[in-house]
Amino acid sequence: MLLLAVVVAAGAAVAPVAVRSWREHCIERDKMSTAWLYSGFRPNWCPEAQGPDVDWAAVERESFPHSGDYETSTEFFLHLVERGVICCNVNYSLFALPGVKVCDSTNAADFRPENNAWCVALDAHPQEGIPDVPFLFSRNLDIQRLDQATPDALRDIPPYGRKGVLVLYPGYYGSRVEFIPPERIATDFNPTGATNPVLRP
Repeated sequence: MLLLAVVVAAGAAVAPVAVRSWREHCIERDKMSTAWLYSGFRPNWCPEAQGPDVDWAAVERESFPHSGDYETSTEFFLHLVERGVICCNVNYSLFALPGVKVCDSTNAADFRPENNAWCVALDAHPQEGIPDVPFLFSRNLDIQRLDQATPDALRDIPPYGRKGVLVLYPGYYGSRVEFIPPERIATDFNPTGATNPVLRP
């Protein structure tokens, strides 16, 4: 009986650690997927944008949407694929995250807002280095402008629900991806206080 009690106690102690480790593993996987997705926005990663006659400024502008260009982030992503700004022959599952309905298709007509896990900040201007202005973030943070981000803006929807928000900060030579828990959203999500409007799916 004593042995059984010891085994049960050990199991109870190990289970939360195992769950936490698995959750951390999943977050790291999602962060890598996000960085890979963003790398496709960059002109130097796009086969369609290579060559001496490429208008690099135009390609860069298409990679970062501006106010009035699109109504939704879904429309923006469709444009990226259609114009070859993001790698061609994209399977639209690229734009999902855990819990978001996957569009396992290369047909643009199949890609819908429910397949899109991402919000996109408008009027982003990445400079050399890595700034602190969010560009992509998971749609469970329900805001219309970056400065509206608070723990109360989290919604109980996929991905992540009220557990936190996945966010990508762009830089001229790379990007930084963070998972920010609720208690840090007000201070860490948008530390510069940027007011960029947001495209939602």
